[in-house]
Amino acid sequence: AKVDKTTVELGNPVQLTITVNGDLGGLRFEPAEFPGGFVVASRSQATNFSIQGGVQERSMSLVYLLIPHEAGTFQLGPFSFTKGKQKFETAPIEITVTKPALPPKFRAPAERFTL
Repeated sequence: AKVDKTTVELGNPVQLTITVNGDLGGLRFEPAEFPGGFVVASRSQATNFSIQGGVQERSMSLVYLLIPHEAGTFQLGPFSFTKGKQKFETAPIEITVTKPALPPKFRAPAERFTL
C-alpha cells in the first residue's frame, strides 16, 4: 500500500493505491475502512497481465481518492486480503492533515443591484 503524499492540507485529495502481485486466483480483499476524518471520493480497480521472456506477471491495484475533512494525524490501514486460508496485511500508513496557511479569499459579487 502507498499514498501519493503523507502530509496534505485540509480538503486536498490523497491517492491511496493497494497493489497485489502474483497469482490472483481466489484473492479476496477485506472491505477497506478509513478514519472518520476522510471521505472516499472515488474507488477504482485495475488488473494488469503481461508476459516477458515467457514469464507471466499479474497484478491488481485498488485505487482510492480520499478527501480529508478534519485536521490531525490519521492512520490508513492496515488493509488485509486472503488467498485460500492465508491472510495478508499491509503496513499502516500515517497521514498528517494540516489546516491551510491562509483562509480562502473573499470574492465580492461581480454585480451589485440597488432598488
